[in-house]
Amino acid sequence: MAKVELSYAEVFQGAMIGVMRLLRRNKAKRSELRNTPPTGTWERSIEGAISEMALAKHLNVFLADHTNREIPDVGDVDCRATSHKNGSLIVHPYDADDRLFYLLVGMHGQYEIKGWIKGADAKQDKWWKDPVGGRPAYFVPQEELNDG
Repeated sequence: MAKVELSYAEVFQGAMIGVMRLLRRNKAKRSELRNTPPTGTWERSIEGAISEMALAKHLNVFLADHTNREIPDVGDVDCRATSHKNGSLIVHPYDADDRLFYLLVGMHGQYEIKGWIKGADAKQDKWWKDPVGGRPAYFVPQEELNDG
């Protein structure tokens, strides 16, 4: 398990990427993919981009600012983050089977990289859950992830 701490400048850069993504999405009148409530979109967008910045730093790749959902988040991998210490890595049925998904735990520029899993390997019936109702997905436990 690796720890990544972003500088204030890196947190700022990630936050601005998150803001720009949200503003572009709103201007294009696109909704979020996963039946999520409208409250918290700023936090999800900003924290998501900051966590991607942390993964990019860990992998030593440049974080491109894009809103194309077909393109991987960071380099050739996707980033999932949670502030829950024991949170799972969430993979959706439409996520790419051949892509690696990394789980970061933390917030505000300080993260632990818990590991990764290939999309196809994450899509196991035993991990299919709908804990909040209306947003089912595969919830992969941290102990099932490959070392990050």
